Amino acid sequence: MRPIETQYALSGDVRIAYQVVGQGSFDLVFVPGFISNLDPHREDEATAVC
Repeated sequence: MRPIETQYALSGDVRIAYQVVGQGSFDLVFVPGFISNLDPHREDEATAVC
């Protein structure tokens, strides 16, 4: 399994971090809150993606 890469999109002066995990016929967007860090969510069993 290859490591999940964090990518960034620019929206005005703000950079938005996102990760693409897996593949399938639909997209699921997880928005954790106003300010957050993506990396700990992968380590948490409740939100981890296999």
